[in-house]
Amino acid sequence: MFRLIGYAAAALSALMLALFPAFCNAEEAEEDELTPELIRQIGLLDLEGWDSFFREEGFLSASGFAGADELLLALAEGKTEEPAGLFDALRAIARKELKASLGVFAALAAAAAVTALPALIPDDGIKPVLGLALCLTAAALSVGAFSALCGRTYAAVKRAEKLTEYSVPVISGMLAAMGSPASAGVMKPLMVFLSGTVLGSIESFALPVSAVCGVLAAANCISGEGRLSGFVKLAGTAVRSLLGIMSAVFAGVTAVRGMTMGLKDGVAIRTARYALGRMVPIVGSMVSGTAESIMGCALLVKNGIGAAAALLIVSVMAAPIFALVSALVIFRAAAAFSGAFADMRIVRLYSDMAEAIKNLLACAAAAASMFAAVVAVFIAAGGMTAGLW
Repeated sequence: MFRLIGYAAAALSALMLALFPAFCNAEEAEEDELTPELIRQIGLLDLEGWDSFFREEGFLSASGFAGADELLLALAEGKTEEPAGLFDALRAIARKELKASLGVFAALAAAAAVTALPALIPDDGIKPVLGLALCLTAAALSVGAFSALCGRTYAAVKRAEKLTEYSVPVISGMLAAMGSPASAGVMKPLMVFLSGTVLGSIESFALPVSAVCGVLAAANCISGEGRLSGFVKLAGTAVRSLLGIMSAVFAGVTAVRGMTMGLKDGVAIRTARYALGRMVPIVGSMVSGTAESIMGCALLVKNGIGAAAALLIVSVMAAPIFALVSALVIFRAAAAFSGAFADMRIVRLYSDMAEAIKNLLACAAAAASMFAAVVAVFIAAGGMTAGLW
């Protein structure tokens, strides 16, 4: 689990590092000279899918932009909020999810505490019936909280899949506009593979198995003998192992393709520059300079696309991941707290539920990290292709 979260953090960090040089270049140029060319290049992109996604997420209205083109222009010109604003928003999300989890913890602790009541009743005939009823109450409460987390995780992965699909024409179109057909030819199938196969596998296999873990945890509590705990751990290990292998392989393939896909395009662009500058007398150097300026604007637009994609994946996945982390801590704490006095079936229930939540967290972290890795490679490859790194 923590390895997958580390992959997500590393991919997002690499993405931000890849964005940095291009935005530095933007500050060195005159804004009035860049803006018309930036607007022209943004107008060539197919932004219909992104516009639709932005409006579905409420991203444009919250940010004050009328469309995706205005957002990309602001990102390309460096006019958006400072990173501190994003960190403040993430802290606000974390506080909100933590407060909501504290209420769940109070309910879980109370449900665990009342399971100690049967021990105070002298009538042995009532004890098992009352104990079972109280365990059913705690199981229903836990299943309700877990079901809500399953719904949020599934919706987040589904939105990440849709975001990937909508990003295909934008990213491949930008690389083609930069004169990088080889890079565009690599990125398009890579993103289609991410949305159709990788995220589809998480949605159709990993998440259902994780949900089954929650059901098994509740059944394990009701049975009272704890014989299903092994199945819960086995299913969790299978899900996390599959996600870990899938993430490692995808990250490796993405990194290798990212390092090699810009070489052919970069050589072609440098050759064209040399030919324009050396072989056409007088005018050649002017044309070469103009082409380099256009390529620099394309690089800014491309990095604006990467920044927009990064903001969107954060807006989609941040709240569910914080909610899952908070829930995982809460269920672990509830299991530890109730272990001193509650029915052992409840302790086992909370521990098994924490194991199931860990699987959901692994699914969300894997989806976020793999999307971030693709965007980071897109940004870095575009910079190498333009020859501006």
